Amino acid sequence: EGALELPVARFDKYLIVSDERYIILYDVVKMEMVWKTLISNVDLSKDLKMRLAINEKYVTLIKEDYDRKAIYCYSLATGDILWNTDPTNSGSPQPIYSMQLEGDMLYGIGEHPGQGFYFVSYDCVAGKKKTSKLLEGYSSPPIVKLRDHIYGKHVVVELMDRKNFEVIVLDKNTGEVVKKVADKGDGP
Repeated sequence: EGALELPVARFDKYLIVSDERYIILYDVVKMEMVWKTLISNVDLSKDLKMRLAINEKYVTLIKEDYDRKAIYCYSLATGDILWNTDPTNSGSPQPIYSMQLEGDMLYGIGEHPGQGFYFVSYDCVAGKKKTSKLLEGYSSPPIVKLRDHIYGKHVVVELMDRKNFEVIVLDKNTGEVVKKVADKGDGP
């Protein structure tokens, strides 16, 4: 339920897009399609909401598998699914949003049922959760976004809680708060 975004992501010479049935990887230097993969478990009767992230090794996709949110990790080289959410296994990777890929790690914001959020990281090689740090204590369910860049050992989170705004610097390995700046405002 995040902000509207186009189903597109880019890294170096690669561009990944979707037509809501396939995800398609293009090499924009050679101006050719690298691979095209059918998106599975799609309800064609409604619009497909999705998020994509890409780096030199992986493509990640967040979408709804009919009535459940799911995450998929694909190999950039082949388009094969490396791992995904298994609805029968609560220990399998769960969807996140506002994703960033760096090397073999996927960072993002996990859903929280109340007035907080989770900072989550996954090891893309194994498809296992590495970090899940809860940050809570807000007056409403906050609107949270991970900045589009990873800063060395840190990630930066932008947060809006009604008229309270925060920029939070987190250690990307532990999720611990390194620095927080807060102020009041009147909108995004």
